[in-house]
Amino acid sequence: LEAICSGLCNSKSDVEDLLELLFFENVFTLNKELEWLINQKLISKGNFTLKLFSSIVVFILFIILEEYEESQKLRGTQLGRAILASSLSPDIALLIYDELERAIQSLALDNELHLLYLVTPLNNVPLWSNYINWHNFYNIWLKLPKQLLRVGRLIGISEKFFFERLQGLKVRSNRELQVHLRFLSSLALYELINERTLCEVAERFSINRGALQSLQQQSSTYACMIVAFCDRLGWNYLKIILEGFAERLMFGIRKDLTDLVKISGIDGKRARAFHNSHITTIASLAVTPKIEIAKILRSAVPFIKYHRSFAYYY
Repeated sequence: LEAICSGLCNSKSDVEDLLELLFFENVFTLNKELEWLINQKLISKGNFTLKLFSSIVVFILFIILEEYEESQKLRGTQLGRAILASSLSPDIALLIYDELERAIQSLALDNELHLLYLVTPLNNVPLWSNYINWHNFYNIWLKLPKQLLRVGRLIGISEKFFFERLQGLKVRSNRELQVHLRFLSSLALYELINERTLCEVAERFSINRGALQSLQQQSSTYACMIVAFCDRLGWNYLKIILEGFAERLMFGIRKDLTDLVKISGIDGKRARAFHNSHITTIASLAVTPKIEIAKILRSAVPFIKYHRSFAYYY
């Protein structure tokens, strides 16, 4: 996929030459790979000789074949180029594409939880494997406002699943487990972007602060990938409403601070201090006197002693 969508390979022979330079294991025939891709409507049929290759799908996934006189050219589709631009793996990108398509048809916009769920990484089992407490999760679920409960039911949260976990029954569906743990991660992130402290959120969700920070950073990166994916697909409306989540997740801030945190050295706490002083944009900060800026920063950031002989204020 990367080779063709980036223009490195423009024909079947180019792909063959590239594969000869790589280490790969013969597992499936190209026939089977193409049959699956055609059934998924990811490529169109072409008249060329089929040979044994393994992992050829990595290079021709989401590729269409266009016939030119005596040679056949390989070109990446819009979906293939979107995957390349977003740095998503093809199998994950397929799942994300289906999820975003469903979300477009029924997106809850009366709060930010559904949007946040879309920019939360898919696999949350490793994160919660040492921390998940189903009793605590179920209690959090019961105390959620009606708007957030509606989002949960919309994405597939089931009380039956909770009861099975509380009874110690074996998980029958890995997908269902992924949905519930991803929703739990979204709830924790929802608290953070509404400027709850890391300690408060970690205590409420019974998770280590380091693990929570890791989730925060991963989600910020993942949000950038999803926005790039939507942009290349031409889903501008979805891109617009998802933009800004990367900064908000990184700094744990509300939407009104996204402009200020773009400045190097300004975190969520400093940005909130400026905002409370009616400095809400980079432009307004640029025309603020230095003395006023220093005063705001002194009130926002505690005294820190770095050296026995020197002390600094921020």
